[in-house]
Amino acid sequence: MKTIRLTLGISLLALSTITTSCNKTNRNNAAEVVQQNNLAESAFHDFAFMAEQISKGPQFFKTFNANCSTLTYDTLGTDIHATIDYGVSDCICNDGKIRKGQIFISYPINYTSTGSLFETALADYSVNGNSVEGSAAVTKIASDIYTCIWKASIVAENGLDKMTFTSTKTKTFIENSNSPNVLAGNNYSFIGSSSGTTWRGEEYNIIISTPLLVQSGCRSVKSGLTTVTSSYFKGEATVDYGNGDCDTKAILKYGKKEVELHL
Repeated sequence: MKTIRLTLGISLLALSTITTSCNKTNRNNAAEVVQQNNLAESAFHDFAFMAEQISKGPQFFKTFNANCSTLTYDTLGTDIHATIDYGVSDCICNDGKIRKGQIFISYPINYTSTGSLFETALADYSVNGNSVEGSAAVTKIASDIYTCIWKASIVAENGLDKMTFTSTKTKTFIENSNSPNVLAGNNYSFIGSSSGTTWRGEEYNIIISTPLLVQSGCRSVKSGLTTVTSSYFKGEATVDYGNGDCDTKAILKYGKKEVELHL
């Protein structure tokens, strides 16, 4: 009887160890998916805020400006075409990111009208060593409400790893937090989803379950919840972006365990 009990105890301990190890692996894989998706999300939030600043006038283009960048405007018919040129060498911008290449942003002269379309295209563009190809289309569908369609492929700094990213969201202007920089305090909520493949080729899908609060001038999402699924891990994970602080922290929960991420 002692032998049977001992064998059963060892078997249960081994099973518990295997389960714990699998949960940890799944949790780490979920974190990897979230961090890679955030890389793409961050780039496209930057494009949206660039368009916002540029449309107000060159004097408002501050966050993403640099001594090594140039900003030009051309008017073609009823549209304005702006070009941000960061050159072919590493250009350190005011937000601390290193950029190269060109960004083309077009929008109507009367951009405040419903139906106005902001479009972004890229040429030889990279940020922090990651090459980004893709497009962004933001359409004003009502007062303070916009639809955002983002598509991209991103090649890592090593030139080998490649991820894809697609996102469809609705953006709503909420308020300005009275920042000294009139545009840096703009707060927006986002609903919708994103999907793609990671550096490893694993598919993923992220759905916003509680609206995300994003503020121009902050490096990451301020609050909100997302649900994450992927071929890279079993089940689903959730990400809590906090209570409104302008920081880079988020809490990923998988199973009964939580881990803090810095995005």
